[in-house]
Amino acid sequence: MDKNLHKRGTLFAVIGLYLLLFCSTIYVNKYVLSILKFTYPTIFQGWQTLVGALVLKLLVISGRLDLKTADITRITLISQLPAILCFVVAIYAGSKALAVLAIPIFLAVSGISDVINILCDTLIHKESIKTVQNFSVIAVLCSAFLVTWTDVRFQIENYGWLFLHIASLGLRSIYLNTYDIIFTKKSFKISEIDQVYLNYISSVVILAPSSYLLGDVLAAKDYPFIYFYQFYVGCVLSGVFGVALVICEIHIKKSFVSKKPTDFFCYLYLDVAKILCALVSMLFFEMKATKTNIFCVSKIQDQHLFNEYQLTKLVCKEG
Repeated sequence: MDKNLHKRGTLFAVIGLYLLLFCSTIYVNKYVLSILKFTYPTIFQGWQTLVGALVLKLLVISGRLDLKTADITRITLISQLPAILCFVVAIYAGSKALAVLAIPIFLAVSGISDVINILCDTLIHKESIKTVQNFSVIAVLCSAFLVTWTDVRFQIENYGWLFLHIASLGLRSIYLNTYDIIFTKKSFKISEIDQVYLNYISSVVILAPSSYLLGDVLAAKDYPFIYFYQFYVGCVLSGVFGVALVICEIHIKKSFVSKKPTDFFCYLYLDVAKILCALVSMLFFEMKATKTNIFCVSKIQDQHLFNEYQLTKLVCKEG
């Protein structure tokens, strides 16, 4: 009993840290992209993933983390390429979208990837969608459309990047959900943290030459804040916070103590983080929006929370 209470207390502490890291990561990225206007995503995301990979390596050297990437075969690496490419496109497009969209809008609309996950479970795993989920999916899609329709700063290019970000996350999720079905041999299985490290290293390899091909390196030479310490601090913190956030999430997923209704918050951590981040962001970053736009944004967040709540109830019943 005491052991379970200790585990639950530790889990809630990690979730609290996750909420702090989620908000910090989004705010630092937004600060660099929008306030400092460093809109060169191949360089920014390349730097971010490089810092993340270095942090993981330092944790391995210090004995706090165990990576088994040396055991990954060439065939396993090739099998991971679709997921890696989707990850690179997602962070690139997400960076372009976050640079110009308000944080509440970015977080709310990007949650459409959850709808893709529900449809994926239905088509691939033959899971039936409840009537409530049907209604919720429709409500999320309609609200997302109304958010774009009522945005006073609407530009097709900005939302194009956002929907590319969503599509990439969705495709990655679908591929990873079907990965175990396609590749059944044990040699193809890799841990989540190994997958994160592969994503980071591959992103650096892909984005480094891309920064030259897309002209970001030449354009960045005229960047006005290149000698500002805030710029370098922001870039480093974005990488450190990002990898810490991923490690926290992996730990949370592995540490669910029970499947009781009292543990609902443990399952709703991501939606709570998005809502908290969106609300607090309005204190630090400008958001020009109509009442209708704000209502639609809040409606999407409510529906995401409701979706997760319903799924959690099913999990608790099955448990």
